[in-house]
Amino acid sequence: MGNLNWHRLFGVALADFFSDLPFTVELEKDLSLRQQLLDVVVIRKGPGDIQQDLPDGLDNLADHNLITYKSLREALDEDAIEEFIGHTVNYRKQMSSTGEWLPKAALSLYAICTRFPEKLNHQVKLQRIDADRPGVYHISLGTLGMRVIVLSEIRDTPANRLWGIFSGVEAKVRQAAWNFQPKRADTSSVLDRLFAYYRLEGLAMPYTIEDFVEETMPEFIRKLPRHLLLKGILDEGLLEDIPAEERLKGLPVEERLKGLPVEERLKGLPVEERLKGLPVEERLKGLPVEERLKGLPVEERLKVLKDLPLDEIQAYLAERLKASGQKDS
Repeated sequence: MGNLNWHRLFGVALADFFSDLPFTVELEKDLSLRQQLLDVVVIRKGPGDIQQDLPDGLDNLADHNLITYKSLREALDEDAIEEFIGHTVNYRKQMSSTGEWLPKAALSLYAICTRFPEKLNHQVKLQRIDADRPGVYHISLGTLGMRVIVLSEIRDTPANRLWGIFSGVEAKVRQAAWNFQPKRADTSSVLDRLFAYYRLEGLAMPYTIEDFVEETMPEFIRKLPRHLLLKGILDEGLLEDIPAEERLKGLPVEERLKGLPVEERLKGLPVEERLKGLPVEERLKGLPVEERLKGLPVEERLKVLKDLPLDEIQAYLAERLKASGQKDS
């Protein structure tokens, strides 16, 4: 777990949050021929209102939202901020279609960190934005303004569950982990790695990783395209703990029955349903003569005898009469 890619995990979690909002999220955006990666970019993809509460600090989203992120063991200091400003300049150049830089009004900048940046606060004074929203600060750098969001200080509210998961504070992580509901199936596996890391760091998670996987995997399987399940791409081990009715939900009858032996397909069906569509000779195969003739009119039964020699018919009738006489006596 020592090589946990915090920046990618954080970006994937943000991508999950914005997945049903009018924004698209790009991770580790390359800004030059010599690789310089901007942690996360959240870009408005079209018009539309945001019909939900945003996490604290994201209330000023613009068309282009650039994010630098510092995890539990990384420092947000003056060097990190200056590097971020350099990335911002490159981004404005790249987004230009007319030769003019992307206007500053189209940008919002966010420096998001787990711990309060004490060193940065001595270098550039952080200004608290709202007394009722701890953890959200503003800094001015020349003509640019930037939000600084300190995740360990953020309020415990439903809108802040995403921040809580990355806060590094045991109580906040536990509260957020219990209530956070990913919107996309692939986010669950990412959070699984994060929770495993926290456990190694000594944070008591609300349940074990096995419990987390057990709760989230069925939902993950349900959201997978059915053709992947049917082609057997998934390891059978992933399916063994999911009830049969969940695996088969939504499948047409033909797909549910595919591969079953005939006797299994017919099990539980009434006799008339089993025989429906079969030729007469197939329906009668194996039945004794008495059963085949049962219910037929006399003339239909006698048709069976039409090809027998007359002496055999007479002998058979004599036997029946004799047997009948013995019973009567």
